[in-house]
Amino acid sequence: MGSQPFWRDAEGLSWWLFLACALVFVVASIRIGDVLFTIGSVLFLSACVVFLASRDRPSDDGSPGGGSGGDG
Repeated sequence: MGSQPFWRDAEGLSWWLFLACALVFVVASIRIGDVLFTIGSVLFLSACVVFLASRDRPSDDGSPGGGSGGDG
């Protein structure tokens, strides 16, 4: 019913917060000089960017979101 726009906005906000968190992790890992932490942080950042980039593209069945989702 009316909860879909709110859910969509909350989901988008949560992914933007994940992206901000990933950026902080990358900066922190570079500052302390931990190579493994830097690699993991960059991979996490990349995953967030890929997800956000494909988020608003229509999927094969024409629904927004770029995937099956499982919302029913």
